[in-house]
This record gives sequence, structure tokens and C-alpha cells, in this order.
Amino acid sequence: MQIKRLLIPQLNTPPNKELVQELPAGKTIPRVIHQIGIRPAFQGRELPPILQENVDHLRALNPEWEYRFYDDDDISDFLVRHYPPHVLDAFQRIHPRYGAARADLFRYLLMYKMGGVYLDIKSRATRPLDELIRSEDQFILSQWRTADGQFTAWGELHDLRHIPGGEYQQWHIFCAPGHPFLRAVIEQVLFNLGKYDPFLHEAGKNGVLRLTGPVPYTVAIQRILSGHPHRFVSGHDQLGLEYSVYSGNQQSHEQVFKEHYKSQTASIVRLGLHKQPLSQVYRLAQYCHDRLRRPNPLRASPSHAG
Repeated sequence: MQIKRLLIPQLNTPPNKELVQELPAGKTIPRVIHQIGIRPAFQGRELPPILQENVDHLRALNPEWEYRFYDDDDISDFLVRHYPPHVLDAFQRIHPRYGAARADLFRYLLMYKMGGVYLDIKSRATRPLDELIRSEDQFILSQWRTADGQFTAWGELHDLRHIPGGEYQQWHIFCAPGHPFLRAVIEQVLFNLGKYDPFLHEAGKNGVLRLTGPVPYTVAIQRILSGHPHRFVSGHDQLGLEYSVYSGNQQSHEQVFKEHYKSQTASIVRLGLHKQPLSQVYRLAQYCHDRLRRPNPLRASPSHAG
């Protein structure tokens, strides 16, 4: 067993205190579409042509719905207006190079306060939302089990092996404002940000998945799943959604989304002065642990008797 697992609390354990105020829970999903464009993938409100066409299609498909787009300035303004300073501080401690992690946290905060439909800017709607959302819907959960089997084994992350079907998708969120699921997710992510260490919990894609992405989203919801209203669908195709307008061309996707988080190796969170030396202690402890377990080649070699 690695030394870090012996000494360090894991991410995504239940938070031990209240981290965000409870909001009144709505009873219906508002007719508002939310999308985010955040640095470093985007600079301001101008989108690449393929994504702008996607947004135009979404709006044309839903003419009765209000559409809201948030860039970095909008996000900062929203957090200042609607949340206490410690939430903005947590958001700003996520390094700007990890726009995906910032976008994760912001979508949870946004949808908890406002409700409606959140859709990743790269994802596509093929049917009007009014055809898909029921009057009684308060939260819609989906996994990766589409009818065509295209995404077989997607979402089956090791950290979620105890959850049948794996992760709950969070590249789309359909919810009423104030839903308890999102409060639980926000508190889990804020808790994780306070515990994070790049050596212990990784950087890059794996770190983001565990810190702010589908792992805390799924774990937090699963804990309280039976206690709150929701509708479950097995795959996003039942919601008329396609995962990406890039149709599986991962290279094109990563070229548009500059400094894609998969390629990052630096810490996701800006470490405070007290955590920087502690992280080095963890590294040294792991190094010593590994050296002690490594076989000594001199002892393992047969003796050379004369």
C-alpha cells in the first residue's frame, strides 16, 4: 500500500461541516439555457465558427427559452453577487490553466442558484427541450448507456466502481433552482479543494475528474439519491443530446480548447504557504517508502565463492 493512502484522507469523503447556504428548492425547471466560455479555451465572448453554429442551432431549436452565456467576467460578477467570499476564494484558488475545473465548479454554483438547463458549449441538442422536459421534473440524471452502445464503458471510473453504471453525466444539467443534489455537489467540491495536494491526488485529467468533475458530482448525489426528487434516464440520447459537435475527433477538440487539461502536469489548485512544504514531505515519504520496498540487487545476487 502506498504511503499516501496510509497517511492522507482521500478526496470525496463526506464533508464534515456546512459549506454553502441552503436555498429554497424550486418545483419546476425554468426555461433558461446556460452555457460557459472560460479561459484558456476562450478569450472573451467570441467562439470558433463550429461552436457558434452550435449555439445558433440550440437557440433556434428553443425560441421560447432565454439564453445566457457566461465568460470570465460574467462568472466573477455572478459569484460576487450570489455567494459569500469564501466561495469566490475557492474558485479563484483553482489555477486559471485548469479552465475545465473552474467551469465544473461554476456550473454547479450557477445551476444551484438559477436552475434551468446547462449544456457544454461543445455538446449539441437535436430536439427542442420542451419535448423532453416534463412539468414535474426537478432534476434529470443520465449515465452513458445510449441505445446505440457507442459509449460502452464510458464513465466506469475506478473511483465510482461501487455505483452501477458509473458516473452521472455533468456536461448537461437539467434542474430546478435550489435542488439539494447540487448543494451536496458544491459542498463536496469545496471540501475537495481544501484537501487537494497535487502529489497525493494527481494533476491533469485524472486530478480534475476526482477534484471537481464527475467523481464528486456522482458521489455527492449518490449519497442522497433516494431522498430527493429526480428522474433517471440511462443515456443522453433520451434527452436528445449529442456529446460533441466534433464527432469523435479528439484532436480537433483539443486544438480548439487550448492548453487542454489532459496535458497539464502542474497543480490544479494554488497551494498555500503551509501546503507547499507539506507536499514535499509527502513526496519524500513516498520516495523512502518505495526505496525500502525495492529489492536490493546485491542481496538478490548469488554469492561468488572463490
